[in-house]
Amino acid sequence: GPQIDAVTADMQNCLLWKVDCSATLSLILAGPTLVAGGAAEVVAFEVGRGRQLWSHPVAGQAYGLATAEGALLVSTDRGTIHCLRAPERQAAFHPSKNP
Repeated sequence: GPQIDAVTADMQNCLLWKVDCSATLSLILAGPTLVAGGAAEVVAFEVGRGRQLWSHPVAGQAYGLATAEGALLVSTDRGTIHCLRAPERQAAFHPSKNP
């Protein structure tokens, strides 16, 4: 009735952003980044504005997402685990590549 309509209208005032996203299988918040897992991809969004930051293909359905030591770990239904890390952070984890 009218009360439900009023609450629904008020909820629109709480919405910071909304974006279409095909990655609908998993979701994780990693600092200021929201990562969504989907069919053959993971997609990252800026939490504050909803702007897509990047996407990356994965082998299978990205059902499991976790973060550890600056890396994003993605597990899929095909038994594959992907470990993603921003290029600027990789040098810290590969000392032999440091000058």
